Amino acid sequence: MDRFLKNIGQDAKSFARIFDLIKDLVFVMEVSDQSFRYLYMNKSAYEVMDLKQDIIGKEMQYVLPKEMSTFLISKYKEVVTTGKSLEFESNLFPSNREFIGETSLNPILNKEGDCQYILAIVRDVTERERHRIELANMAFYDYLTGLPNRRTFEDRLTKAINQAARTNKKIAVMMLDGYNIKKINDKYGHDAGDMAIKEMAFRIKGCVRQNDTVARFGGDEMGIIIANIDSNEMAEVIANRVLESFEAPFYINEHELQLGVGIGVSFYPDHAIDKSLLVKYADKALYDAKKKGKLEYRIFTNKE
Repeated sequence: MDRFLKNIGQDAKSFARIFDLIKDLVFVMEVSDQSFRYLYMNKSAYEVMDLKQDIIGKEMQYVLPKEMSTFLISKYKEVVTTGKSLEFESNLFPSNREFIGETSLNPILNKEGDCQYILAIVRDVTERERHRIELANMAFYDYLTGLPNRRTFEDRLTKAINQAARTNKKIAVMMLDGYNIKKINDKYGHDAGDMAIKEMAFRIKGCVRQNDTVARFGGDEMGIIIANIDSNEMAEVIANRVLESFEAPFYINEHELQLGVGIGVSFYPDHAIDKSLLVKYADKALYDAKKKGKLEYRIFTNKE
């Protein structure tokens, strides 16, 4: 560090004290034969890196994990070669906590115009990125249950149909409505109603295969895509499993309540090859199931 302070002038120590006051992580790296040696780190850098030893004077490649050092050294070499600043974002960081850093590498040139030092400033953008991901998820996932929403359901159904057309497999589309959700909502309040919907989603999700899709469209209306099946019976097994999962009671504040679902099923390519028609026919079958007033599933039929 003394060499760096000497080179940049008498005010360097004041700058170093200022760096210790900011939240951004600040590093000064010495460039030597295409290796990079730590000359300075501010207080924030020490805290975030959670270092167990002093690394001043040590080369980056001997301090950081191999994956991270290889990535960063390539970036530092680019700055040395071009003599220009470089900005990038990375989640590679030697920290015990999640950390996404927005890094700016800035060359410090000597009188000959060669890069002698690199000033690295890393801004913690973890919360910003988390918020961005949350906003993106809101466009594709239901906020209450975490399930895919209608938009994602339709996208996945399109993909499933395209794949089935190539592989000659079947698809089952199921539409589901909950029983007693409205009564729970009216009697015990919206929070209880939300708990019931989340429980409904949890039970349905536990009955399908890992690659199947369970989506929430709104209220207590949900949909399932059972793709890549050889026979209708495979989907009927899952439908029965869903119905059986609702035989156990549901408890809210020590009140024993009974949930349930009705299920309508349509099949690709038996009933339609168009996704809108598959959903429409599954909805029609669901309506027929609900007319019975029982917990059951119905398969779409053209018969009135």
